[in-house]
Amino acid sequence: MLVARALALRAAILAAGWWILTAGDPRGLGFGIAVVGVATATSLWLGPPAAQPWRPLGLARLALHFLVHSLRAGVDVARLACSPRRLAPELVTYRGRLPPGPARDVLAGMLSLMPGSLTVDRTDDALVIHVLATPRAHHAELAALEDRIIDAMGPAELRRRGDRDPRAGEGGDG
Repeated sequence: MLVARALALRAAILAAGWWILTAGDPRGLGFGIAVVGVATATSLWLGPPAAQPWRPLGLARLALHFLVHSLRAGVDVARLACSPRRLAPELVTYRGRLPPGPARDVLAGMLSLMPGSLTVDRTDDALVIHVLATPRAHHAELAALEDRIIDAMGPAELRRRGDRDPRAGEGGDG
């Protein structure tokens, strides 16, 4: 059941993407079916489906958090780029509560999609993130995003490491 649901969902997403890329032109339908089939099979091979109990309300809160913070970061990056003072990028080491695996991958990916930040390295217990130096508290923002991911993903395994202070890895070298 899990594989069938993953197959249907991935095929639908890839087909929608193909339809958008071709602007709905029916001349690409035959090739599109082949591409979607191969891409779906490849995605199942590279990332087998796993039971991940996403919480819909938590996922909505995560999406809203990401949107608001992405917009705010975009404005901040534009302001910094137009400012006469020089940018002072730095590397921030963040030791959060998420164990290695899908939840930490979501965190690293979301950080890389947000303006002004990029995940540059991962270790067993930390993420190294390139940020544009601003007077903001990066670790507090990272902890807030991590909290939203935990809220969206939900399983108790994500909360087991909650006793560690996420600011323990503070410090940049740049």
